[in-house]
Amino acid sequence: MGVAVALNGLHGHGLVYGRLKPNDVVLTGAGTVLCGVGLPDPPEQDQVDPLGGMDKMLSGPPESLYGIGSPSPEADVYAWGYLVAFAADGGAHPYPAAGDPVAKSDAIWRAAPDLTVLPPAFRRLVGAAMAKDPAGRPSIDAVLAGLAGLVGP
Repeated sequence: MGVAVALNGLHGHGLVYGRLKPNDVVLTGAGTVLCGVGLPDPPEQDQVDPLGGMDKMLSGPPESLYGIGSPSPEADVYAWGYLVAFAADGGAHPYPAAGDPVAKSDAIWRAAPDLTVLPPAFRRLVGAAMAKDPAGRPSIDAVLAGLAGLVGP
């Protein structure tokens, strides 16, 4: 919920996070913190993501793999879905392809993510967030409304 709330705050001010990945999220006793908002990645981190050793682009939306489009609220929503799937499965990539980056990028572009670890209602929300077509993804407001419906008052 904390990442979605943070993204909602950014989007409400006309900003996007862009390239949100698991190591940008810090869970604290006071809540969730997003690190590095609006900061470019250091050059030495451009090729390898310290979490799992895979290229950081593999946690981005399909359109980012091929340079289609630019950072957007829809890309942030996809990243939220990826983070939920990644965390729910203990840090496993939600596209179960062979370990090499080329196979994983092909799976991101063509296959559905493996969300079986999530409860069905939550799976539908995360699956919608991870839609291949950015226009088919819910807004962050819709994600928050969906989460509120799952968690209750």
